[in-house]
Amino acid sequence: MFWTWLAANAATWTVDPAGGGDFTTIADAVAASSSGDTIEVGPGTYTDPLRTVALDLTLVATGGPESTHLEEPGGGSILVVDGGRIALEGFDLTSAGQCIRVRTGAIEIRSSVLRACGGALGGALRLDVGTTAVIEQTSFLDNASVGDGARRGAGIYSRADLLEIRDSTFSGGEATGDGGAIVITVGVNTIEHTTFDGNRSGQKGGAILVEGDARTFDDGAVGTGVVSLTVTDSTFTGNTAVIGGGAMWIGEAPEVELSGNRFCANDGGDQGGALRVAPVTPLPMSRNVFQENVAGEGGGAYVQAGELVLDGNDWLGNEALGFGGGLGAHGTAVTATHEVFAWSTGVGLGLRNDGTLTGGWNAYWGNDPGDLLNAEPGEDDVLADPLLGGVSLDGDCTNDDYTPSEGSPLIDAGDPAQTDEDGTTRDIGVVFRPAPPPADDPVVEEEPGGCGCDHGLGALPWSALLAAAVVGQRRSRRRSPSKAASQT
Repeated sequence: MFWTWLAANAATWTVDPAGGGDFTTIADAVAASSSGDTIEVGPGTYTDPLRTVALDLTLVATGGPESTHLEEPGGGSILVVDGGRIALEGFDLTSAGQCIRVRTGAIEIRSSVLRACGGALGGALRLDVGTTAVIEQTSFLDNASVGDGARRGAGIYSRADLLEIRDSTFSGGEATGDGGAIVITVGVNTIEHTTFDGNRSGQKGGAILVEGDARTFDDGAVGTGVVSLTVTDSTFTGNTAVIGGGAMWIGEAPEVELSGNRFCANDGGDQGGALRVAPVTPLPMSRNVFQENVAGEGGGAYVQAGELVLDGNDWLGNEALGFGGGLGAHGTAVTATHEVFAWSTGVGLGLRNDGTLTGGWNAYWGNDPGDLLNAEPGEDDVLADPLLGGVSLDGDCTNDDYTPSEGSPLIDAGDPAQTDEDGTTRDIGVVFRPAPPPADDPVVEEEPGGCGCDHGLGALPWSALLAAAVVGQRRSRRRSPSKAASQT
């Protein structure tokens, strides 16, 4: 009844800096509004910071982010939400300070750009305890959280009860501390169809840091800890961290799931080229690609303690100078099925400190100096060239096809109790062979150089295409699959 009343009594205000609307500034429009109102903002550059108190407002930029700019020349926040729900759509925001802070209430950000923002805890966006946030089709570009003291989360620093991110891009973020793109400390968190490219952390989590344990923060706020984190169909490319977790550092989170993601050419410094995980029980990971990531230990991923459940991931061309070229598991119970470990530098899968390996129907090939450390292949495992002809270890994963070539030993070599979509025995690896289309369905012509298949990695959103990964020079020790196979 309350929301019905709001809709029935809502007003729509217009803002035009040239004087053609109800107001010339957004701040004046907000001051005149009531909960449920919509503010339509015309093209222009606006420098009036906003503050809302217990209002439900929708702000829409009629010209989109290309022509509607919100700036704060003094380095303060452009928007501070002190209650209610604020929805932003179609804006470009920039400030020398933190662009948005949500102290209480909720925020929705759609089809917008937050760029070159520079807050301490959350360069672009800070979410305090008890808040919620939904972010869709939005780009976080070149934001920073740098300087002395606690500097974390160049894009987002979240203590929110609920954080949902979809079809968005985080590129070029830099944090002196943790989280080159995002720091997550509380709540239920979902990330889908999102691209993380070229973010950097001076400590942990080149793109994302997750600290899951309950705590009292330095400012006295009480966080109940991370309830869950789900990351699906997203891409992490060229992110770096000095201490660990080139793409993600995950710690003490009770419920985490990673599915359908691609981790390529990330550098984790000391541990975990793509992932550094400590203890998460259990951690299911399925249909992910870990390719050409590097670290001192755990080139693809480094997992310490807990339980890791793997099903249908590809670990290709990862590199560790020390332990675990593809995957390094320290004191971890690993269950692995339908995995491909190939062309790693520093063994494909390494266990230590009472780590265990169970499962089966995995494939190992061309790992140097060996496929397994402190474990042995099972009788159902494949020890042969996987014949992934569409994969080239050139530092660019955007042009790779993970479908097994004709005659590959991965085809129909999985658990006989499981089937692919085409009804045959399951293949080993990240990709199911696509089922043929029904006879009455039109056949979609593939793009030049495409495979016409479903990679299981999700469709890239428009924002991901805009921020396509440009991967820098990789280490000269990288080997192509054909060369790795010839040396084995």
